Amino acid sequence: MQSKLSAAKADYLKQRFLVTTFNNGERNINAIQSLDEPIELYFLAKYAENDNNLLLHIATHPDCEIATAKMMFFRADIEGFLKYGESSKDFFLISTIMFNFQDGLYKKQYFHYDYREDPEAASFDFSEAQGKIKIFSSLIKIPARTRVEYSILDHFHHRHLKFYPRSLDCKKSKTKLTFNTEYFKINFAVPSGFSKVDEKNVDCIISLWNFTDTLNDKFHITGKSLEKVLTRPTVLKSDKSLLIFYIFNAKPFTLNNTLKNVAVMMQDELSYLEEIVNIADVETACHKIRRFKQQDSWFAISAEMLITSENTDEKYLRIIFMEREDLLFSLYIIADNPADLSEDKMMEIIGHFSIT
Repeated sequence: MQSKLSAAKADYLKQRFLVTTFNNGERNINAIQSLDEPIELYFLAKYAENDNNLLLHIATHPDCEIATAKMMFFRADIEGFLKYGESSKDFFLISTIMFNFQDGLYKKQYFHYDYREDPEAASFDFSEAQGKIKIFSSLIKIPARTRVEYSILDHFHHRHLKFYPRSLDCKKSKTKLTFNTEYFKINFAVPSGFSKVDEKNVDCIISLWNFTDTLNDKFHITGKSLEKVLTRPTVLKSDKSLLIFYIFNAKPFTLNNTLKNVAVMMQDELSYLEEIVNIADVETACHKIRRFKQQDSWFAISAEMLITSENTDEKYLRIIFMEREDLLFSLYIIADNPADLSEDKMMEIIGHFSIT
């Protein structure tokens, strides 16, 4: 039983079942019965969105396991089911999953699923569900199981702005970076004392990243393959520090503009960072991530980290994330002196964002 999904397999599943493709005028949804790995069904359920036809085929598949069924259940319209019964849009899907649970179709749980951690889980009245759904207590149990690992290459590749679903115009000048979308404009004023690093010198900055020997053991990839999908940043430099500025498509981070999800996103990013940067030491209580809302956007600030590289002396690093409408702004601030990464300095940098 697999707990990892390769980029090639993920792409195959997307093209065959998630992208609107047609065979003689219709998508051959019945082909899902040919799948025999529970992780394939878990993957499809995770990205099927509101495709109830596909979800029903997954829910009735003999290899559908408990975490997959729970994910489909908690992402469905439970509130509508409780209020309108047979008239609710997800009645058949929810009823099918409940019946299969009661009938013992879902015998094993291979993967981890916790509806409280799922940004796509629907909201509903917990007490009402507990009172009206007989198997609800079983559904909310969270046994420890393997967390599904998707390809890290796929994760980083889909951060690229070419996957951003809306129009975006990016302009860079000596004094500010401007990002225009359909709904808002974000300006980042270049801080006093900073200047933009020439594009040809950005490679020298990126050389701070060291791909660890454990990349292949953990993610079955090499540093060279990962380097190919890493997005090139805009780099600002002063006498005291570097500001490495990325802008990403936020969808791979599964952000829904909630306090909890910004924190989870930062925690996940730090787990990847350990394989790209040699982190020699971290600030006390580094797991505590400061997050707050400002100008209707969520910000997260990491703890301070000491990083080392073969190409440079020891440096100090902090990260700022800002998420807004499926865009993620990521700022890596690297300094020689930890005093230049104080909380006041971080808030000063955040103050250079303006959103209209």
